[in-house]
Amino acid sequence: MFRELLLWELIFLLVVSVSCTPPAEPVECSTKDSNCTVTNSYGMFPDRAICRAGNVAYPETEQELVSVVSAATEARRKMKVVTRFSHSIPKLVCPDGHDGLLISTKNLNRVVKTDEAAMTMTVESGVTLRQLINEAAKVGLALPYAPYWWGLTIGGLLGTGAHGSSLWGKGSSVHDHVVEMRIVSPAGADEGYAKVRVLNQRDKDLDAAKVSLGVLGVVSQVTLKFQPMFKRSITYVTKDDNDLGDEAVTFGNLHEFADILWYPSQRKAVYRIDDRVSTNASGNGLYDFTPFRSTLSVALALTRSTEETQESLRDANGKCLGAKVIISTLQTAAYGLTNNGVIFTGYPVIGFHNRLQSSGTCLDSREDSLITACAWDPRIKGEFFHQTTFSISLSVVKSFIQDVQKLVAMEPKSLCGLELYNGILMRYVKASTAYLGKQEDAIDFDITYYRSKDPTAPRLYQDILEEIEQMAMFKYGALPHWGKNRNLVFDGVIQKYKNGGEFLKAKNKYDHWGLFSSEWTDQILGLRNGTTMLKEGCALEGLCVCSEDVHCAPAKGRRLRCSALNRPVVASLAPPTVTDKYNFEPIKWYDLEEEEDEEPAKRASIEKPTKEGEGKEEEEDEARTDELVGIPIIPSDKKTNKNGVIFVLEKASLEVAKVGKSFQLLNSDDHANFLRKNNKNPADYRPDITHQALLSILDSPVNKAGRLQAVYVRTEKGVLFEVKPHVRIPRTYKRFSGIMLQLLQKLNITAVGKREKLLRVIKNPVTNYFPVNSRKIGFSYSSEKLVKMRKYVDAVGDDMNLVFVVGAMAHGKIETDYIDDFIAISGYPLSAAMCIARITEALADKWNILMAIGQQLHLPFVWMLKILKFKVVGYSTLFHIGLSVDLTLVDIVVVTTRRA
Repeated sequence: MFRELLLWELIFLLVVSVSCTPPAEPVECSTKDSNCTVTNSYGMFPDRAICRAGNVAYPETEQELVSVVSAATEARRKMKVVTRFSHSIPKLVCPDGHDGLLISTKNLNRVVKTDEAAMTMTVESGVTLRQLINEAAKVGLALPYAPYWWGLTIGGLLGTGAHGSSLWGKGSSVHDHVVEMRIVSPAGADEGYAKVRVLNQRDKDLDAAKVSLGVLGVVSQVTLKFQPMFKRSITYVTKDDNDLGDEAVTFGNLHEFADILWYPSQRKAVYRIDDRVSTNASGNGLYDFTPFRSTLSVALALTRSTEETQESLRDANGKCLGAKVIISTLQTAAYGLTNNGVIFTGYPVIGFHNRLQSSGTCLDSREDSLITACAWDPRIKGEFFHQTTFSISLSVVKSFIQDVQKLVAMEPKSLCGLELYNGILMRYVKASTAYLGKQEDAIDFDITYYRSKDPTAPRLYQDILEEIEQMAMFKYGALPHWGKNRNLVFDGVIQKYKNGGEFLKAKNKYDHWGLFSSEWTDQILGLRNGTTMLKEGCALEGLCVCSEDVHCAPAKGRRLRCSALNRPVVASLAPPTVTDKYNFEPIKWYDLEEEEDEEPAKRASIEKPTKEGEGKEEEEDEARTDELVGIPIIPSDKKTNKNGVIFVLEKASLEVAKVGKSFQLLNSDDHANFLRKNNKNPADYRPDITHQALLSILDSPVNKAGRLQAVYVRTEKGVLFEVKPHVRIPRTYKRFSGIMLQLLQKLNITAVGKREKLLRVIKNPVTNYFPVNSRKIGFSYSSEKLVKMRKYVDAVGDDMNLVFVVGAMAHGKIETDYIDDFIAISGYPLSAAMCIARITEALADKWNILMAIGQQLHLPFVWMLKILKFKVVGYSTLFHIGLSVDLTLVDIVVVTTRRA
């Protein structure tokens, strides 16, 4: 019965006429152009918020646009640009507060000028992609690459970096074919509060304006470079996905318009062989992509009801069956390709470029009282989905694909749900000069999947989908599509763009008051706290990474818990080269159950206990380890311009593995048998060295005097993280282990009651974070340059920042290419903590740093040796100089002194 319903639905989809109710206006006002709300074409933002505005303006000329911006700037009103279809999923269109101004480009929809000789066309920013393609074709020109959906305006698709699929020429991003732009932005009173800025290829600001997220002003006009009209030949070829990783890397270079449809649960991939052919080639093909056609509302309601039932019954088999039927039907119909505009007779389909590059006939239609509609129209019971879209560098995309395949091997039915939405679309994108464009040649993965009307309802196999999303963003350094995605993928994203700082400079230059910015754009640009929203059920909607069970809304009667969502199984599946580049700690997935090692290793476990009393105690401890209290430091002398010191701990042994039923930080004491059984040398697993070294750095007078600028730790696997100087690292190894475990899984640790990230994983290389005027000094017992530390640091000028690189491993030598000088400070091997103590002692002497009277000391044993130098005056002298020493330290000093 289910198969028959699906077949009837698809028959409706394929035969229904183009007649359809057009999408609703994104802006609705209770009075004429006042007291308005704005939404996207799906009727819902990721956080389900309602965006309000005081007014909306519909300028029809550039001069009217200047007047609108001028009046708003003079009144210091927040402004946002809204397009005809408002197709972006994130809240890019939302102004702050309720009194902002919406500026619609709906009526800025004209072709301004066409230069056939230069093959350029100038259009207003409200012109749709379909209009642009058709107008260019009338004069024999073709936009070489474009998104597949033509319901985008030129201003909108440029603002979000929309693209097609190609690695050829300048690439598939439309913004890389822009030769000139006109932007209306705020100005001072002397310029009438608004000005028109004209940018061409000689202006470096064009690279900021080409992908601007709408924060520079309103794009008025755009001039694009075209090519002479040509024909294309398209053939879809289906293969199994066994070698998809290898094929994906090369396929885009073989065919100009190549893309891939991947159906991972079916273990199949459909390759689009798409190339230019002679204009004399026979064929008048047309591409009218089936899911973009108008659809009977009753068929859409049937589809949605079926999927809701499958979700409520956890019916994975039903989803897999439905996916097979839908995909088979789409393939039979060639995904909407026809050889002559009417019927598909076979491959190849040959036709003019303008008839094959983009589609979306459900937009271009007459009113029919919602008998038919676009599938996602929020006014009917239709599709309601999440979209996760990101690009992964070609250099590592094979490993990502293989990781997903391993997940599917573990749960073969887990991705049938997204195959109901035609699987994963893989498009090729080329590195761009735009500051917020693609940083490397990459593959863009476009994933669409079910979203519940109930924000507290988990999806079927949600943990697998969350894992793919987090693995892409955090492990492989993926870049999100600016116009799609849920909140969590944008958190800290600006750090992934090498010219992000240049973009922010341009933003400040064009809109100094931030009138075109909002809380959302400030968050994604790193100007405010991140985009995640911690609240009950936030992980279910992609508003946060699940770190507490409440994020999965178990109080609502759901069985899903945080451990099921935040399951970092596949983090170990990629080769070391990936982690070296993208700073994601590989969490080893061992199938071996280690009962012998499990009990003593509980000190590093984050598994929830079963006993009520133990559970309460451990939950409190876990809360403490998640948020650390900062320690006070003595302010620096404000009268002098003092440089400071940076410490780098290299080759730290911090590796996480699943031991028994929980993830633990591996160490040689508790996991010796476990490590041997997995062909590892227990002597290499010494996280205690890092613990002691950090205590030595952070407890030093140099830090307490405010001269410690930063501490960086790089693990043996190449994961780099920062430790803020004012953090108080736990004294006990048990709590330190818990902190490291959470850091390597969650990528940051925040302060109690604050959002400040005291420990956070950052991007390699570490040299990106060094001051310009710095000297990098490494330490090795094997160095032939033996020095006295005090004399060595005295010889360094006061205008130089010092960077000390110390090995945090049990044995071996640090090997880095950024160190200026390798020295030895002892004729004997020293521990990392002892080496650091000698360094900080020498710096304290150089900078004349004395401990403040009454300041409590928490010194490791190496600093007690310094105290012992005063043994001739007895330990009473310790108290006479005003130091308050912990009882434990006094006992040790007394015993040691007596032995001396």
